[in-house]
Formats: sequence, C-alpha cells, structure tokens
Amino acid sequence: MNSVYDPLGALAPFIVRTKIIYQYEVRRKVGWDHNLAPENKLRWETWLLELEALEGLAIPRQYMPEGLSEKDEIEFHHFYDASQAAYTSVSYIYVKHENRQTYSSMVLACTKIAPIKTLSLERLELCATVLAAGTDVKIRNELKQPVQHSRFWSDSAIVLQYIKSTECLFQTFIDNRLGTIHRCSKPEQWRHVSSEQNPSDNDTRGLTALELLTGRRVRYGANFLEQPSTCWPAQSVVLEAPFDEPEVNKETSTMTTRTQPANKDNKLFHYYSSWYALQCAVAWNLKFYYWLRSGKARPTNLQLKMLENQAARERIIMAIQQYSFGDDIVALRLGKLTSQNSNTG
Repeated sequence: MNSVYDPLGALAPFIVRTKIIYQYEVRRKVGWDHNLAPENKLRWETWLLELEALEGLAIPRQYMPEGLSEKDEIEFHHFYDASQAAYTSVSYIYVKHENRQTYSSMVLACTKIAPIKTLSLERLELCATVLAAGTDVKIRNELKQPVQHSRFWSDSAIVLQYIKSTECLFQTFIDNRLGTIHRCSKPEQWRHVSSEQNPSDNDTRGLTALELLTGRRVRYGANFLEQPSTCWPAQSVVLEAPFDEPEVNKETSTMTTRTQPANKDNKLFHYYSSWYALQCAVAWNLKFYYWLRSGKARPTNLQLKMLENQAARERIIMAIQQYSFGDDIVALRLGKLTSQNSNTG
C-alpha cells in the first residue's frame, strides 16, 4: 500500500478499501504469517479482481478550464468526512466565469486510516478538519493563480460548533487542533452540507472500480458546484458548543512542585491559585496591551477568544521557563554548555 504512487489521491476511494482490511487485521493482533480473516480474504480477492478494470481510468492533467481570464473568480472547496475506519479531505477547484458559467474539478484527495486506538467520531471528524485546513494552505502555495475564496464543507454539525466556539476552552486534543484550524482559516469559511451531497464520503467507505470509473461526483465534486452560489445548500445559524458538551473543558486546579522560591516580581503568579484564572488574567492583560498599541478609541470586542487564551498560555509557559532556566537559555543562545548546577538536572 505504501508503494502505490498516487500523489493526487485519484485512486483514494478504491485504495482505502485495502487499508481498511489491513487496519482490521492489525486490530486482530495475530502474527504476520496468519491467514486473513475469512471476510477480509473475500474482500481482498474481490479487490484484486477489480484492479484490472482501472487500466481504463484516465485523469485529465489540466484541472483549470481553457480561456481563463482575470475577471473569472477562482475558489477552493474542501469537503471532509470521517468514519471509524478512516478520515479524509477532498479538494476541488471552482471557477466562475464572467459569463456566469461554472466549472469544477478535483485537485487533491488525502485519506488517512483512523488510529488503532479508538477515537470518538467527533474527534476523527476534527482530524479530517485539520487535514482540510492544511490542504488549503498547501494548494494555495503551489497554485500560480490568485484564489478569491476557500470554503470548507462538513456534514458534522458538532465539529462546526467547535470551530465557531472561539470563546470556549476545550479538552487538550480538541483545543490543539482548533488552534491549527483557526490559524489556517476563519470560522465563517466553514459550512454545512448533507451527507448525501458530501463527495468525501466516498473516501471513508471506499468505492468499487466500476463506481470510480463511472462516478461523476468523485471527479467534479458535489452537484451544486456546477451551479451558481445561490443554489448552494442553505446555511442555518450554528450556535457555539454548550458548556455541558463533554469536550468543553471545565475549570480545574493544577498542583505543581517548584524547586525555587517564587519570583517576587511576578505578582500575577502570587495573586492567582487557579491555572484557569491566571490564564484569563494574562489574556486580558495582553488584550489591553494590544488595544493600547492599536490606538483605537474603544475596544471592539469585550470577550476573550480561543486564540487569545492560547497566546496567554504560551506567555505563561515562557515566563516560567525564563525564571526557572534563565541561565541555561542564555548559555544555549550563546552556543555554550549548561552549568553542572543547572535546574535541568
């Protein structure tokens, strides 16, 4: 499977079937010389028989329409999905000509098998979301043409809630991936689409060779991409994740040990005994600092965002590192070895 050369992912819906077989066998925890499970043996033999049919598969090398002008609008549309077996992102280019005609074509498909350790479907959907956000950055860096918009489509309302919730503190797994998503995109770029219209669904369950050869949705995306934007799926208001959502992080207290007396100059560290309260205080201080530097008459947003909480967390960690390992940091920056009495042990 690792030797298959398919950089664009054109065969992803077909190849993922073999990866799912392999994943199932790994979870069985049997030796490498054991026979496949009967159902997997049948699936493998069926897949091998279908493989010959793909000799007739032809993928046009040109994915941009001819006669492209400066007035034409170019967009990227990324569809992503996940199942307990795999998660995927499929990207399409969408061109709207000045004469109102539209054109769409697949650019790149990325499919990954779900980890052996079982994750919830919501977390797998979020992994697919990160894959889609990273793909958008990758394609934009490679494409020579200017791109007006990037849109991300999902059939998971819960994940869209996570992305829209810029003021909630989530569990570490969710929080880290949302940070990546928010660095690569904006919440308003993420939209909802039904499962029936989501072409990435093919890459999580697999397609037969015949379905891959004859399926139009694989190559050109959802049917609505061939229509004006007024015919795209209507978007309802997505609310932020509720506080009782299992992935929302409640306030917790953290117990730590220290080998040195606290820095007397750092009043915030003395004043707060809760990590959550300290993080909020630092975030508000940073927000106030940047508002003063902006020169605006009054703040435009009086609520903390997730990225501001993340910046505060990094600032706290940097301050602790500077206090505890200040001499070591200076020595390393000068290219010297750390002292034998270093706190690094």
